[in-house]
Amino acid sequence: MVIKMKISTIIPVYNAEKYIRRCLDSILGQDIEPQEIICVDDGSTDHSLDILRSYEKTHDNIHVITQKNCYAGIARNHGLKLAKGEYVHFMDADDYVLPGSYAKVYETAKKHAADYVKTRSKTFDMQSGLLTERNYFSLSGFPESIYGKVCSLSDCQDVLLKTARAPWTSFIKRSYLIEHNIKFNSLRCVNDRSFYMDVIMHTNRIVICNCYMTCYQINNKESLMGIRSDNFICLMQSYQIIKDLVADMPDNLRKKVLGYEFNSLAGRYAKLGTSQRKEVDSILLPFLKDFNWSELDGSILTASMSQPLYELLGIEFPSARQIKDLAALTGLYASFDKIALYGAGKVCHALIQYLNKRNDMQDKIACIIVSDQENNPDNLMGVPVRSVEKGNLSADTVIIIATFENVQLPIYHGLSSITACDVWGMTDALYEQLLQENS
Repeated sequence: MVIKMKISTIIPVYNAEKYIRRCLDSILGQDIEPQEIICVDDGSTDHSLDILRSYEKTHDNIHVITQKNCYAGIARNHGLKLAKGEYVHFMDADDYVLPGSYAKVYETAKKHAADYVKTRSKTFDMQSGLLTERNYFSLSGFPESIYGKVCSLSDCQDVLLKTARAPWTSFIKRSYLIEHNIKFNSLRCVNDRSFYMDVIMHTNRIVICNCYMTCYQINNKESLMGIRSDNFICLMQSYQIIKDLVADMPDNLRKKVLGYEFNSLAGRYAKLGTSQRKEVDSILLPFLKDFNWSELDGSILTASMSQPLYELLGIEFPSARQIKDLAALTGLYASFDKIALYGAGKVCHALIQYLNKRNDMQDKIACIIVSDQENNPDNLMGVPVRSVEKGNLSADTVIIIATFENVQLPIYHGLSSITACDVWGMTDALYEQLLQENS
């Protein structure tokens, strides 16, 4: 009788002599059989390979292969080619697996015939020496109802897009990876983000498991995460890879995915020091100047995290350019002779209805601007509807983005980059005030 291999653990190893023993011992100590451990030495220059060979000699289920330094993504792909397990776990050499977790996660995978099982993770702070939890890894910010249900990206996007993309957080069915030809990219770092998206976008057999499986080291200055400022271009390349991957997704989901990816880039830039930013700016500026802001869901972008990018582009931070109440609206109207509104939805309706009651304000409205004129009327409540190109906008025109706040950010970026107009946004609180005034 042939016994089917249950788990293949694949570990890319590069100069991990301080941690690799702990990692291997944590996997060997799991109460599940049969399992195999495939270690791919990525051209280590320390004693990592010697340690791996010593384990290989004393454990029949440990296999060591070597490659020149091609980075973790290629090493994982190399290991996957040799794997025989029903499920694959991609581990990192400086992390470790928590006791008894493999059996629990495998049981969950089999119970639900899952292609992908997302697990919880703990974190070990290298600076403080404390075992901690972060929502991003532990899923602690989500309700208990997420666990143990079969789902897909489309119906579980809040969990899957707001949590860690790291492959060590999951079990993945090996046959599923082969069927869809899913591989890691070859970037020096962030090679896991596109892999993660490729994995979760093809299946409706995803399960979130209420089990802590791995412990991830944070504040490790020797890790690739610690030196990512030297490889910032990888973040931009990763964004483009994912943009190509999700090109055929439904519009709303695609924008949300890209919003989270851009948010990751913005967050990394915000954490850089002044000297590091100077090194990165020459790479980042061309990327941002040609960036299509309309491809993002603006509600994803974290305002405080994005502020350094606005400063880099010389764009005033949007939160400082919001019309918060009726008094601010009146003051803005008094300061400009020509006003254009962006958007033709319910927020714009409420604003025009209010302005029509104010004889001193309605005559200043030049037009309503829309991104898709073909699918909008020629006029709205007596105001002409135009595209940006046909709106005859001049520098003395103020544009008010008459939409809900969660979609304003990409609109703001787009208008700021193609017009010389002053651009302002309405708050949702102002919209509520307009509804009250109009009732």
